[in-house]
Amino acid sequence: MAPSPFDSALPDRALGVNFGWVPLLEDGLKDRLYLELQGRLRRAYGLSLGWGWEVGGNVQGPQMTASFGPLFLRGSYLSGRGTTLLIGFAVEPSFALVWSR
Repeated sequence: MAPSPFDSALPDRALGVNFGWVPLLEDGLKDRLYLELQGRLRRAYGLSLGWGWEVGGNVQGPQMTASFGPLFLRGSYLSGRGTTLLIGFAVEPSFALVWSR
């Protein structure tokens, strides 16, 4: 397979911070915000650990997300809500600072 023009610009490994918003939850649940520390390998596989909370409420707790490209599987335990499992497609505009030695 021929190398992509992005191969030299994007790193194989990355560590970053995600701040996100989940607006479309079922059953009239409130929108959810989250903050995660994310690691990526080969620009496709990702694993994130973080904290999620509902907007305007006391519902909050830890969460973990596994991703492959834009697809993700997120498990969370929110106080007062219990365990939640989300499967979805993430739209993630990125801002990257890249350096090399």
